[in-house]
Amino acid sequence: MNMQDTDGDFYNFIFENGEINKYGITSRKSGSWWAARAFWAISNAINIFPDKELNEKLIKSAKKAKTVLIKNLDSNYLLNKGTDVTSIFLLGLIKYYEYSKNKRDLDYINLLSKAIIKFQINKGPFAGVFNEGNKEQFLWHSWVLAKVRH
Repeated sequence: MNMQDTDGDFYNFIFENGEINKYGITSRKSGSWWAARAFWAISNAINIFPDKELNEKLIKSAKKAKTVLIKNLDSNYLLNKGTDVTSIFLLGLIKYYEYSKNKRDLDYINLLSKAIIKFQINKGPFAGVFNEGNKEQFLWHSWVLAKVRH
């Protein structure tokens, strides 16, 4: 949460002195990887620790991150047009929903799940894997191997 900016997005790296590196090309905020991974981690921590004040901070941080991530979904409900980073957001949202029980969160879980499934390869030697998100070019990260029936 120390890497989270006031707008809810995240930086990724720090300098040796502990100051946040806001300018490194792989540390800049982008409503993508850093935010999705942080949201997933923070959502997993909600209601885990007995410290009520910490839990309130976790909830506030997760809400802000969720807002950033939702704003960065494209028209296909993919984050940065990728199924890989969308899956990280989805994992965080599932954990967050365990806390929130908010119907809108459940709606997003369904939308993101359907968006990812659209990119599953159904035929050929890669049947069952998920394309990265670019229908014109096959990009595979090998992050899921199980065939999903839909």
